[in-house]
Amino acid sequence: MNDITRIVGGLKVLSKYKPDASVFGVSNSTTVLWSQEEEYMNISEEDIAELEKYGWRRRDSAPYLWRMATAHGLEVEKEDPNWFG
Repeated sequence: MNDITRIVGGLKVLSKYKPDASVFGVSNSTTVLWSQEEEYMNISEEDIAELEKYGWRRRDSAPYLWRMATAHGLEVEKEDPNWFG
């Protein structure tokens, strides 16, 4: 799946919970974007699965913060499933 599809797909899911959410770019090797909103604490299990399908990740300790992983980040996750947690 290409990055544009992953970005747009994830943002569509997140916008159901906070349509005017702030989104920030990141310049590191494992993360492209992140968004942090209190409303994300109520995301359904189905939407969590969809976000994860698009390569978006969150920590259990911070369910209000979602990050979209780069292709490298997803590779790191294969080697270390706790890379973000």
